[in-house]
Amino acid sequence: MIVEMLGHSIEQLWTEVPDDDTEPHFVPLAGTSPAEPQADSGMDLNEMKRTGAMAVRRAKDFLLGADRERVGEDTLGLLDDEVQRLVIEYPRVPLSAIWPDLLETQDQVFRLLEGGRVRPSQLRDLNVKAALLSFLVAKGFNDMEVPHEAMTMTRVAAACAREAEHPGLIALTDGLK
Repeated sequence: MIVEMLGHSIEQLWTEVPDDDTEPHFVPLAGTSPAEPQADSGMDLNEMKRTGAMAVRRAKDFLLGADRERVGEDTLGLLDDEVQRLVIEYPRVPLSAIWPDLLETQDQVFRLLEGGRVRPSQLRDLNVKAALLSFLVAKGFNDMEVPHEAMTMTRVAAACAREAEHPGLIALTDGLK
C-alpha cells in the first residue's frame, strides 16, 4: 500500500528519495500507476463509497420492511451476514469504524423481535443474534469506560441469551457481568 500511495518502490523508500521530479519506477499493485494520468470519473472515490453505503442501507431497510406479514429467509440471511461480519471485525478494526453498524444492526434485530412477525422457529435465532450484538455493544461500552451503559447492555444480552436458551451465550454474558 505504501508503494502504491507514495509512488516509489520499496528499495527507493529505504533510501533517500531524490528531490527532483523524477518519475518513480515500480510495479503497481493494483494494475494502475499513480504516475499515469487517470480518467476523471467526475466523482471522488470517498464520495462514491459514501453514496454506495447509503444505497446499501436503503436496500437493507427495504428488505427488512418487505416482509410485512412474516420475517422472511432473505431478511434472516441479511442479518446473519451482518452479525457474522461484526463479530469478525470487532477485534480487528477500531470500534469507531463499526460502532454505527453495530448499533443499527442491533436495532434492526430488536425491531423484528418486538414486531411480532417472527415465526416460532425464527425466535431462537433472532434472540441469539440479539444476545451477540448486545454483548458486543456492552463490550464496546466497557472499552469506552462507560460502566453503567455496559452493565445495562450486558443485562440485555443475558436476557436474550436466556430467552434463546443458549448456554454458551449465558456463560459469556455472566462472565462480562
